[in-house]
Amino acid sequence: MVCIASSNGGTTSQDLKTGFLVGATPSKQQWGIVVGAVTSALVIGVTMLALNAAGTHYTTQGLPAVKLTVPADAPRERAGRPHEADPDEYAVVHVRKGDVPGAKPGRYLVAADGTPKYLARVPIGRKDELMDDGTPAPKAFTAPQPELFYSLIEGILGGKLEWGLVVLGALIAVALELAGVAALPVAVGMYIPLAATTPIFLGGLVRWLADRVRGAGRSDAETETSPGVLLASGFIAGGTLCGLIVAFFEFVPALKGWVDVGGLLFGEAKDGEVVWDANAVAWAKGVAVAVFAGLAALLLAVGSEAFGRKNRGG
Repeated sequence: MVCIASSNGGTTSQDLKTGFLVGATPSKQQWGIVVGAVTSALVIGVTMLALNAAGTHYTTQGLPAVKLTVPADAPRERAGRPHEADPDEYAVVHVRKGDVPGAKPGRYLVAADGTPKYLARVPIGRKDELMDDGTPAPKAFTAPQPELFYSLIEGILGGKLEWGLVVLGALIAVALELAGVAALPVAVGMYIPLAATTPIFLGGLVRWLADRVRGAGRSDAETETSPGVLLASGFIAGGTLCGLIVAFFEFVPALKGWVDVGGLLFGEAKDGEVVWDANAVAWAKGVAVAVFAGLAALLLAVGSEAFGRKNRGG
């Protein structure tokens, strides 16, 4: 809550400062900020709930042997995939860590006598590769930052935080700063997966090459609004939108099959469905690397050639 409040405070101050520079009306800006914040919260909240529902599946594996207490006002629902054939409704019982000995934390569908029948596997933190019917489970949400915050909050509130590691990390950060190395990028790189940090590193190399090709120095304002930076911002926005669109394909399985280019090129038929593993097909990896290299080359060309023309007076 403190982090979000600080972020919104910084965003608001930047908006008002920009408005002052261009002669905007502060009161109308603040109304716009309120509308934007409320709209974003509602849209993002509904979107995340929908994606969570689409990625949830139910399992009978690992159910506790103990009975659970069913509250009188517990909501009721039927089991979802792959147990849609079960016509019965069950009470929904949430179990937190340590609430019931022998029961894992999670969301259970429980019979009237307290017997757990199903465990809901939600996308956040799910480790399952297959559902109960043997088909691949929906992809889990990757959330390295929330998992880190979860570990810290649980450790502090539960009194089980490894303070020795925290102090060691703080000392390493101090040593890095004294050596003239920014500690924050190093710390971020420690918990963000290598698959996410490698493209960032390559993007930095492209920026460095573009600056070298351009040759002439530019002010920070000109550099941060260069065609290369604008194109990179478009890549980020486009990647986010495409990821959201692909996630929504879970709601329309037929449409998902039509746009599954990887399955059409590299998949094989199995039990009436086309299945394929992107990490097991060498050609798929090669195509992905080629596409990524093409985007990097385009970014380098745009980021360097535009300034090159200006430097030559063209």
